[in-house]
Amino acid sequence: MVIHVKDADERRVERITTALLVLWLGAMLIWPDKDQPEGLTPLGFGAILLGSALYQRLRGWHAGILSWVLGAVLIGVGIGDLVYGGDVPWFGIAVALSGLWLLARASRRGW
Repeated sequence: MVIHVKDADERRVERITTALLVLWLGAMLIWPDKDQPEGLTPLGFGAILLGSALYQRLRGWHAGILSWVLGAVLIGVGIGDLVYGGDVPWFGIAVALSGLWLLARASRRGW
């Protein structure tokens, strides 16, 4: 078992990340859907998560694997929505693939 103790600065960055995610959610809920470009919501969430993970990594801290994976998935979903105008359930596909990846990772480590 690995125990990771976080210092006050690392916890502050994680709280700021959470606040930015909530602010982005609020902004996307306020902005009318008809005026929003497709893919903007997941792009924002992904950028916040990957930006936070990268910042933590550069500071020598531990960014959770879900921040990296979910951030990358959301960026991919956003780009997919922006580039392809068809009705493809990108987010559902991304969530299912993330779940399969987490399941595969858990099974390699043992139950």
